[in-house]
Amino acid sequence: MQESRILNQFDTGGVGVKYRQSSRTTSQGFPILGGPGSPNTTQDEYENIPLLLNVKVKIFDLSSPEELKEYTDVRDLIANRACVQLDRTKLISDDGKKISIHMEWADIQGKMLPSK
Repeated sequence: MQESRILNQFDTGGVGVKYRQSSRTTSQGFPILGGPGSPNTTQDEYENIPLLLNVKVKIFDLSSPEELKEYTDVRDLIANRACVQLDRTKLISDDGKKISIHMEWADIQGKMLPSK
């Protein structure tokens, strides 16, 4: 499965306890998109729900309290394996007084396929 190879390169074994929901998740703890879960889903189908990566990109200005909080929240999600970090680059102004972070990350979600 291609999604597994993508996740393996980021060494994610699933969502950590802090962000793991108690229901409507894949076997790895990622949220499931789509309508209500099928009561007829087999264990094999459940364990192999296709995963989608929703990539996000932002430059965070760490001198802004709001952006620092948002950046910290994203880093917390990454640390708890609720999403994966793709790239993080520190950007320092020429005078060294302003630090920004260019961040790329991906939310991971399961996608229930329509019933046959």
